[in-house]
Amino acid sequence: MKKLLFILLVGNFLFAQGELIWKKDAGELPSGGSSWSTPLIMNNKIYWAGQDKGLAALDAETGDIVWIDTLNLYNGTYDNPVGYAGKIFISRNDYMNSSSRSLLALDAETGNLIWQKDNFYAANRSAKPIGEDGKLYAASDDTLFCFDINDGSVVWRKAGRYSNLLIDYNGVRLFAARSDSAKIEVMYRHNGELAWSINLPNPDVSVASMAYINYLWKEYLIIAPGTRQNPVFYCMDIAAQSILWNSDNIGYVGNKASPVIFEDKVFAGVEKTTASAPQEIVAFSLLTGTVLWQNPARSSGATNTPFVLALDGKVFYQTSGDSLNAAIAADMTDGSILWNSQPEFQNPWPLVWGSPLLYYNKLYLVKDCEGIFCYDAGTVDGVWTMQGCNIYATNSYFAPLVTSIKNDIKQPEGFMLHQNYPNPFNPGTTIKYALPTAGYITISIYNVLGEEIRELVSENQSAGNYELYFNASDLTSGIYIYRLKTSTGFSNSRKMLLIK
Repeated sequence: MKKLLFILLVGNFLFAQGELIWKKDAGELPSGGSSWSTPLIMNNKIYWAGQDKGLAALDAETGDIVWIDTLNLYNGTYDNPVGYAGKIFISRNDYMNSSSRSLLALDAETGNLIWQKDNFYAANRSAKPIGEDGKLYAASDDTLFCFDINDGSVVWRKAGRYSNLLIDYNGVRLFAARSDSAKIEVMYRHNGELAWSINLPNPDVSVASMAYINYLWKEYLIIAPGTRQNPVFYCMDIAAQSILWNSDNIGYVGNKASPVIFEDKVFAGVEKTTASAPQEIVAFSLLTGTVLWQNPARSSGATNTPFVLALDGKVFYQTSGDSLNAAIAADMTDGSILWNSQPEFQNPWPLVWGSPLLYYNKLYLVKDCEGIFCYDAGTVDGVWTMQGCNIYATNSYFAPLVTSIKNDIKQPEGFMLHQNYPNPFNPGTTIKYALPTAGYITISIYNVLGEEIRELVSENQSAGNYELYFNASDLTSGIYIYRLKTSTGFSNSRKMLLIK
């Protein structure tokens, strides 16, 4: 009798939800553990950037340090690292020496320098989205650049002051918020040519951050304000090139904390216009702006507002208050607390400045001067890693690339990689494969140029007949190649066709 075992890509059954799995103390990290950034998770490693100097790579499973600070990033390096195709990209914003400011590309495995663009200043926590074709978008203080990630060559540049950048669902357009006016520009990603632009109704609104989603085949852009003086949120209907709604009833965000979107709901950590009011996590309707629920997050007086993430019916964030000082998982529908981390943090201050991350059922938080915390998150369908591919860097939710793997434990006779079904497909398809012996395997997706664009599986697996469901919602139409490689030397590839 066949027995089907569901192997979740992540999971830790030895811990209860919210229980601490590991902690990396601040004293073991560069800069005394001081960090104002959101780390990056890629290929089972956490990349952490220190406030004054320091860059560290840690094993996401154990917290063990892989490498530290090979470049000695001095004075004020607190940009958010992003990553793609085995590379990490980070700005060195030296506030003591402007000539030392630069954009760096590092080898993700070793931390060694690949290329460097000198005299490049990126705004604090500015978005650096990366297209699946290997183009990196970053804004300096007076120019928007498109770089080739392989050698740092400039593909195109556009004069102007920009801050927030997003790539659309199909990878065609780049959304760019001006930092010198209340204006959103929409340009073609391949050459920077302006498609259209829109001025926000209130010219004094300062755009702090944006979030994009394609919901029920309609595109929306949420625009978050960054000042108490003009706390107006906007929702743009992209097809209509118009403002769908605006609201001054939500609050404003600090230090570019991004709102996040899950289906028809938006979540944001906000400061209220009353200075003495505590900060809150607010849920509101994507289509109307109506506030759905509010949870207290931090006492008044904090200089930044908390980041949130939303996946699989849950909202994750961190509180710093007198009654509760912990990581939180709340029900997306009504805000009720599902669990909080145990043990709680030692002190409400300093804060968690960046976004929490979810990777294979583990929740990660970086607390300034206290360390990196890894918690059991229960079973969560999806990951949130802040990789440079635009899905993660913009805090917009798409379905996970791999939702589950089934294993029929009947012993197969040999290695086999089957043709995906259905094929052609949109947006999901099933890939089956057989392993006659246990071992380490990888399954990756490549474009027609042979460039790896996704890694679906990278783990030890027992012998058996497997099938996985691959969701390609974020990919554009075209031919793709999927390849199975094993530690025994077996390798096989097949083509599949995505038609949207």
